[in-house]
Amino acid sequence: MTGGFLGRRPGAGARDAPGPTAGRKLLRGLRTPLYRDALALLLNSGVTSLIGVAYWTLAARLTPPEVVGLNAALISAMMALASLSHLGLVGALSGFLPRAGAATGALVKRAYALAAVLALVFATAFVVAAPHFSGQLRDLERPGLAAVFVAAVLTWSLFALQDSVLTGLGRAVWIPLENIIYSGAKLVLVLALAASLGGYGILVSWVVPAALAVVPVSLAVFKIFIPSHLEAYGTEPARGTHLFRRFVASDGLGMVLAQMLSALFPILVMEQAGAETAGRFYIPWMLAQSLDLVAINVGMSLTVQGAHTQDQLPSIFRRVLLRTLAPVGLLVAVAMVAAPLVLTLFGAGYANASVEAFRLLLVGSLLRVVITLAICAAWAERRPSRVVALQAALTVLVLPLAWRLTPGLGATGAALAWTIGQAAVAGLAVLLVRHLLRGWRRPSGQAQSILVDELSEVS
Repeated sequence: MTGGFLGRRPGAGARDAPGPTAGRKLLRGLRTPLYRDALALLLNSGVTSLIGVAYWTLAARLTPPEVVGLNAALISAMMALASLSHLGLVGALSGFLPRAGAATGALVKRAYALAAVLALVFATAFVVAAPHFSGQLRDLERPGLAAVFVAAVLTWSLFALQDSVLTGLGRAVWIPLENIIYSGAKLVLVLALAASLGGYGILVSWVVPAALAVVPVSLAVFKIFIPSHLEAYGTEPARGTHLFRRFVASDGLGMVLAQMLSALFPILVMEQAGAETAGRFYIPWMLAQSLDLVAINVGMSLTVQGAHTQDQLPSIFRRVLLRTLAPVGLLVAVAMVAAPLVLTLFGAGYANASVEAFRLLLVGSLLRVVITLAICAAWAERRPSRVVALQAALTVLVLPLAWRLTPGLGATGAALAWTIGQAAVAGLAVLLVRHLLRGWRRPSGQAQSILVDELSEVS
């Protein structure tokens, strides 16, 4: 794509020189931290998503939709509360650890401690308050289930935080191994426990493998990865630790808003339309969120590399945006055509009742690529106010729309509310990152050359 009128002059000697082979291009890309880490994270999301589909297929086959809906609501709440306990640590660790210097170990220890304390506080508050607001969650008044849920939130908080730590330390290549082992163990446990433990076997099977992974990974972080990081990047006194604290405090508001949406959305669907409809909605929502992992994982690598070389962030952002939209768009197109067949895996009831919802959610996943990468770019630029703006807009738009549309339209109404919200906020995201996109609009020869290079790499 770099030849012809856009590229070299006729007669240029370089025209006949052989270009690098595909193998050499791949090796060169793997030596680049941005693409090496992004590839590792994409491998992680791809494999774990496939295992996740198998997991929920078994859950849907082994239990009725109302059990799937109830467990899905609790798992969503658990994951949201765990993420809430991170406040702004996810973006802050990815953006600050690469240059934390001698403070690296202390930052990670404080992050673990803060996440653990907040997870216990938020989980306890949830099990006390949720039964008073949701009749579907009355079982949380039972001490045994309440204790299991609190322990689940604590476990998931530390388990999920480890991915951000590994990414910030430049060890993202270990994340696929960790999560593949976790996902495989989870798959075995759901087969054994789904129909047992008083209807909450799905929740237990989700958490136990994570609990078993926390200790060895934490030991590797503190005993191996942090010392290696300090040896590679030096132990000079860290700069900007006050900015780290301010970033965490500011980005924490965005995290609160994001997790409020994640926690409340499945519960809202269950309250407005019942546990059975919630189960039929959660399956396509889970499938669509598997696509979201592509942008999330690539975006984490964008955050780390953008923090290292902020002067190159516009070029990095444009390349990552193209390379993420292309595969996600292709996957969305294929999944929309194959939606009835895909949902048949979970049972005839899902195939008959969830196709429209699934297709709407797939459109939302394509729009979420822009939102997610804009958030990751804001983390790299240390502009948490933009993260807050995007997360606040999503929460304010999606929840009221879902409240109005779900009672009459069921799962399709919830999916429609979700996708309308993504479309509106994707437009806002484009406005907020327009300074990173300007290279595509300049008519100069230099800008044109940059664009041609980026498109040729994508192709």
